[in-house]
Amino acid sequence: MKWTKIDSLEWSEDLGKMPFKKAIQVCEGMDGRLPDRLELMDLYYDYPEERKKMKDIYWSTRKQGNSGGWAVDFGDSDNDADPEISSCSVRCVRETAKGK
Repeated sequence: MKWTKIDSLEWSEDLGKMPFKKAIQVCEGMDGRLPDRLELMDLYYDYPEERKKMKDIYWSTRKQGNSGGWAVDFGDSDNDADPEISSCSVRCVRETAKGK
């Protein structure tokens, strides 16, 4: 698994599409987590090289009500709330160790 350091986080490569609950489990299994909505938006606006790689809708940990997780659409930077039964793309994040 390749991780890319961006500021204080390491980002996984794109892990493909999966339902929201599975995305949480996959990230936890990699000693990471799903990024929050603002982390995804920062990636979109502040890192054009990463933006070029991401042309899909990605899960985040922000929930809207009880019916879905927040997702960020990198095609148009819109924030969407999709039902948890839908599949969206996944990139996990983890905090970088001090001194790395």
